[in-house]
Parts: sequence; structure tokens; C-alpha cells
Amino acid sequence: MRKYLKEILPAVIVAFISSFMLFIYEPIIMYVSNSTDFWFDIKILISCTSIIFFIAFFAIFIGYNIVYLLTKYVFKEKEKIYRAFLVIGFVLFLVTYIQGNFLAGKLPVLDGSPIEWNNYTTLSVISGLLLIVAFGVAIFMVIKLKMEKCVKIFSYISCAIFFMLSISLVSTCISKGEAIRKKEYITTATARNINKYSSKKNFIIFMLDAIDAETAEGVYQSNEQYQKALKDFTYYPDTVGAYPFTRDSVPLVLSGVWSENKTDFGTFYNDAMDQSRLLNMLNREEYVANIYDDEFAYEREGVKQIQNIDLNNKVDAAKFIKQEIKYDLYKYLPYYLKRYSRIEEMDFKTTRKEDEKAENTFVWDDKIFYNDYLNQDVEITNQNEFKFIHIEGAHHPFNCDKNLNDIENGTYEDKIEASFTIIEKYIGYLKENGVYDNTAIIIMADHGFWFDTDVESLLKRQNPMFYVKGFNETHEERQVSDEKMSFDYLQDLYVALLEGKKTDELFENIDNSGPRRFLLYVISGYDHMVEYMQYGHSKNLETLKETGNVYDR
Repeated sequence: MRKYLKEILPAVIVAFISSFMLFIYEPIIMYVSNSTDFWFDIKILISCTSIIFFIAFFAIFIGYNIVYLLTKYVFKEKEKIYRAFLVIGFVLFLVTYIQGNFLAGKLPVLDGSPIEWNNYTTLSVISGLLLIVAFGVAIFMVIKLKMEKCVKIFSYISCAIFFMLSISLVSTCISKGEAIRKKEYITTATARNINKYSSKKNFIIFMLDAIDAETAEGVYQSNEQYQKALKDFTYYPDTVGAYPFTRDSVPLVLSGVWSENKTDFGTFYNDAMDQSRLLNMLNREEYVANIYDDEFAYEREGVKQIQNIDLNNKVDAAKFIKQEIKYDLYKYLPYYLKRYSRIEEMDFKTTRKEDEKAENTFVWDDKIFYNDYLNQDVEITNQNEFKFIHIEGAHHPFNCDKNLNDIENGTYEDKIEASFTIIEKYIGYLKENGVYDNTAIIIMADHGFWFDTDVESLLKRQNPMFYVKGFNETHEERQVSDEKMSFDYLQDLYVALLEGKKTDELFENIDNSGPRRFLLYVISGYDHMVEYMQYGHSKNLETLKETGNVYDR
């Protein structure tokens, strides 16, 4: 028995440390570093990843036991075969550790965009050379030393790595203590009430993702149907957004509060929603508020005033485990195998367990909004209704034509045409159900778009599409305003709309004479924001100047 325990101990070490790194260390590090991007809290995370940890540990351990018993009783004292398997296991662990912790810095961003793995040939070669060198060193050690001594050395190295990972894990959790707290509410935006409209007043903010104003204007001018659909609206071509990405743009639109990296993003989001001028106005005006955003992250008591939000959601453990494994494969596989992880985004939104008694979770998919939500029968209420609806719009992937039919190798312009088709149908839907005239509508994008993600390209995202129609407002044709518009003016604009002002009156009490603010950050560097001011037209990058103000977390 003592000999067995001595022989099997290295197998326990490689099984435990490998499983720990992949299914305890990595999920927790991923979570605490990006906790506000996820709907769940750390308790749910650990409950699911612990299952994978134990399965992986026992699978590896049992596998080594089988090899050990075969070498002991079938191949008759051929312990070298068992120890060779141990060396292979340790080498694969070391290569995986280096791959996931030192070669992952060049990984593509998981933002839903298709990943062109053919662009990572150099890193694939490096991954291949790493494997060759590691096994070369192991073979050299086996030749120069006894197999048993090699196993012992690799065991010590692996234990040292385990202690380093443990220290890193503890220190990260301490430094990001806010991330490991239990969430007050675990919230999900459902599709509840999406077909409810008021016979009194409706206020709608319809946000389509990533639509550049100038590109959209070209599409609009090419189609008379779009022009007819938007004839009662006023278009603001000189609009400056707030950020180049959705994450910080949406809470600003909903609250009027800027994210300046003073706290972690989760705290900022909740503080902003607590202070939201928009929600306070809606409450005073007795609007029933619904927010349809599949990345909704408001977790405090005030969330109860938003009617379509479900609280204390449960997790679908099987879906969660599948998504976590996909992410771990993406992070730790060598580059020449990463494509088989089948991942393009951190799609943990799909891991909520659907309540059979509740409406389905809201999803931002253009096709679902067009083919499902806009085909539901309208329910008329006698209460004022507010809806914030955020859908995919022109975001990657470019996978549909203007009629929302699936296509391959579509273009950005195709996706914008599809967005205008959705807008046209939505306006028609409101008209057909008799709730168009008594509805104030903002049709907007959260930010503009450019194809690259370098600083100059991200600055080109400052000009999102922006349209407005007031209550009972009609025109013979679309109006184009030369007013300077900024997301910084939105809360005052909401006040004017709720007071019943038409678009030619919206800026009467808004001072838009000064420069307009834009905070730049890159998608992999949320914690570093650089302030710019736009002194000219929103499309003019020459009048977009750095102020020298930097906001670091």
C-alpha cells in the first residue's frame, strides 16, 4: 500500500494542479477581472466550476490508475511505461500553463466578431516550437537522469507553479474585493411587456448598436421607403456620442452620469442608475418603465421599478459548464488548436435557467426583434409606458441582407440596411396599432463605427446616428437639424420631450454652444480613458482635441 501511494502521488499532483489551474484559478481570475460583464455572482461561478474541477481531477486520476495497474499486473513491473505517462502529463501541464499565462496577451477580443485564426500563424508557430522544446528538454532529462528522478523534479516544479497560482489568485481577489461580493439581486431583462403600449403616452428610446451616422445617411438616401418611414422625425447629423463602445455608453444614456474610472464598473453602473435623471422623471410622470437590454446590470433596490426585470435568476449548470470549457480551451490551447474552441464572445448570457412561468429572456438579435417581437399582438394599457430597447443593429457579424435573410460575407452597409428595415417595420407596427401619434421616439445608436480598433479608428466612432420625434409630431418630410447634439444633453432633451415639445423646440433650454465631450478607451483597456473635446462638426477629426485629462482606474 505504501508503495502504491508513493507511486500514485505524482498522478495526484498532475491531476489536481491541472484541474485547479483550468477550472478554479482561471474562472475566478476571469470573473473578478470582469465581474460586471456577467449576470451571475461568484457563488454561482464556483458552484458550477467546482463540478468541472472534480470531474477533470477524477478523470485524470483514474486514467493514471488504470495505466499504473496495467503496468503492474499486465505488463509485469514495467513501471517505466507508467512513469513515461507521468512525464508526458507534466510536460503537457507546463506547456498549457505557459500558453495560458504568458502567450495569451495577443488573443483576439471576444466581442462577437468572427475570429480570423489564419492571422495568427506566427503565434501558432511559437506554440508549436514551445511544445517541441518542452518535450525535447524532457527527453534530454530522461536520458541524463533516471525516469523516477525526472518525475520527482517535474512534481516539484508543478507544486511551485500551484503555489504561485494560489498567491496570484488570493492577491487578485483581495485587490478586487468588490467583485467577490454576493450581488443584492441577480437581474435579467425579459421580453415581458414588450408588446404593451399606452392609450395615453408612450416614450421610446430605440437603440440600434454601432451605426455610424454618415454611413447610415448614405443608406437612407438610397431608399424611398426609409425616407417615407422617417418623415415625421428630425435627424441630427452633428451628434457626438460619449464612448467608442457600448459598455459605458448605455448607462450614460439611461442616467446622464459619466463613467470616469473612479470605481469599478459595477459600482459605477449601480450608482449611475440610482442617480438616473431619466428614471426619476419617468417615476414622477407615472410611466411604467421597461428596459430591454441583454447586458442589463442594475442590481440594487431601485431595479424593482423596472417592470420587465426578473430577480434572483438561477443558472443552467450544463450550459454554464459548456461555456466555461469553451473559454478555457480558447485561453489555454495552443494557437494552432484554438479555433476548435468554437468561441467568438463571452456568451454567458445564455446560461440563465429559463423560468417556465416567466417570459423568455430578452435577446438583442435583430431577426428575433423583427420576426417575433414585432409580430406580437399589441396590448393597450391606460398607463404611460416607457421602453428602452437595445438591439444588435449594425454590430458584427454582418450576416444578413436588407430583408434580414441570412447571407455569408455580408457588409456593414447590408447590416445598416437591415437596421432601417427594422425601423420601418417598427414605425409601421406602432401606426397599425394606433399608438404612433401619442408616442415620442428617439432612434439612436450607442456609438458610431469604424472597422479597426486603433486609436484613430475608434475616434471615428464619435458620430452615432440620432433621430427624434415628439408627441403628435408630423412633417411632410424628414427634418434635418443643424443643432449641435451630444449625449451629454440627453437628460435635458428627455425633459423637453416629456413636456410635449416638438423637435424644433428641444434645444430652447439646452446650452449647446460649448465643445462636446468624448472619452476614448480601447476595448482591452477599459481602465484607461483619455478625454477629447469636439470643437467643430462631429465628423471632423481635426477639431477633436485631447484635453490632457486622463482617467485611470
